[in-house]
Amino acid sequence: VLEFEAVDHGAKGHGLMDLLASVHRNPILFVLDDLDNVEDMTFRQMLMETLKSVSDLGLPVRFLIVGVARDIETIVGRDVRLERNLVAVQLPHMSGVDLQALIDHGMAACGLDCPPEINGTIRTVSRGLPFVAQSLCLNAALNAVSQSRSRLEQVDLVHTIDRFLDEIDPRIRDTYDVITRQESHQLMVDLMFCLAVARQDRYGQISIDDMAKVPVAPSGRRLDRATIQRGVDVLVAENGVLETRLDNSGVQRYAFATDLLRPFTLMRQGRVKGLLPTTATDAKQPA
Repeated sequence: VLEFEAVDHGAKGHGLMDLLASVHRNPILFVLDDLDNVEDMTFRQMLMETLKSVSDLGLPVRFLIVGVARDIETIVGRDVRLERNLVAVQLPHMSGVDLQALIDHGMAACGLDCPPEINGTIRTVSRGLPFVAQSLCLNAALNAVSQSRSRLEQVDLVHTIDRFLDEIDPRIRDTYDVITRQESHQLMVDLMFCLAVARQDRYGQISIDDMAKVPVAPSGRRLDRATIQRGVDVLVAENGVLETRLDNSGVQRYAFATDLLRPFTLMRQGRVKGLLPTTATDAKQPA
């Protein structure tokens, strides 16, 4: 009934407030998903005015706003009148266990078998991002089904990584190419690999110490802390690729301003570093 009447009222201006006031005996929860993708500033302004009016009138209405952003202000704007009524909750990256359950559930629903080694690779390169894991699984599954197979093989993994790298937002690829000078700047190539592979906390944040533990060559060569720090400072100050943060223990950490740059870097360099198969032929060869 509420949905029907909201459409009739046009869900705007005083019409929405009249509607909310008329159902004051019934608590209401509005879920606004992907608000970060809404570019209509008129709608955003109307939403902010609605939030303030709901608060002023003390109506039993709550709004759950979901979006991808660095902070709450990026999504709803800055207004001191809203600050006392907003609670920002930062969602952590998904754990490996959660990603495994996500992959297993999706494959089972499709009647497909995903071997542990493929499941593990997808979890690793996804870097805690469910969107990446879902995208890789979808294309790997479609490739297997197109060949009348119910069990995923390494060739499906190669196919889905190829497709992910080809179809990613060009801005991600361009950023990587600028930083590494199209992979001609070996130091920045190695630094990006350290950032992509290093152990991250539950919010995708990385420390210099963890980066210094990453081998950047088969010989076991690593970058020293001073070199890493200089490179990281450049990525923070000049490129805006990294953001600085302090964790709960006061340790300086770094995070990609754009999360997708991390799995992209890992997939892009994973082949050269020997972490991923490079071609369908290679994928079928025994280890």
